[in-house]
Amino acid sequence: MLEGVIYVVALGIVFSDLSNYYNMAAYALGFGVGLYIGAIIEEKLAIGYVSIEVNIPQKNQSLIDRLRELGFSVSSSSVEGMNSHRCQLDCTARRDREKEFIAIVSNYEPAAFIVSFEPRSFKGGYITKAMKRRREKYLKRKEKAETT
Repeated sequence: MLEGVIYVVALGIVFSDLSNYYNMAAYALGFGVGLYIGAIIEEKLAIGYVSIEVNIPQKNQSLIDRLRELGFSVSSSSVEGMNSHRCQLDCTARRDREKEFIAIVSNYEPAAFIVSFEPRSFKGGYITKAMKRRREKYLKRKEKAETT
């Protein structure tokens, strides 16, 4: 609502005097800066989930176990590549953990092909409650190991 009001008022000022190039330049600059700052804020907040597909030459059970231990959902399947059979991992993570996920996969499988995208919606499955429980369980084990 507020965005719409600002937009209408700003356009009203710009269109009220089309010979004033400063108004048009200020509008264009403000619009561009607003988009840029909004994108930075949205990236920092990282609200939501990301679906990640990982394509690796063969099944790496230690990678799968590590990802699950850290609270990521992982489903694996055998897929047919152009010249060979490969393993595909279909994973889900919170957006704020995407870089962590990629770092873990890159550590285990440096040549992995990784694609991530934001799902518009999802229903059921492992994703919400189990991910949170598994992460808490992992942190407790880690804390216990550090104190021992």
